[in-house]
Amino acid sequence: MRPELTGPSCSTHTTVLFAIILTFVFTVYATSAKIGSPSKMHELLAAAAVSRPVSGNAHGSYMTMRSKNGLIFGVINVVGNFATVFQDQAYWQRAIASKPASTVKAYLLGGLAWYVHELFGF
Repeated sequence: MRPELTGPSCSTHTTVLFAIILTFVFTVYATSAKIGSPSKMHELLAAAAVSRPVSGNAHGSYMTMRSKNGLIFGVINVVGNFATVFQDQAYWQRAIASKPASTVKAYLLGGLAWYVHELFGF
């Protein structure tokens, strides 16, 4: 599996995947007869929230960050990811096999990056 994840083939696969994703996004948001634009999608989601509100979301909206179920999912995700780091042997093997100077920097930067991800939802 390692040759597939490193080297020039990795960037080729990534480029192809991004091209496919961007093609679908452009097709849905720019040329679709039902949606046609991001502002039209916003209007459709706002109308759907009025006709079929989501229970547990702020004002029944589909476009909110204030969601009871989203908060529960976030807590489960954080706890599960901590469990993965502490229980997966691969993390410990890499930590022991790595040079201490590079490992400390990598773990601190990785931890800070993950903290920002969990805090702001990026």
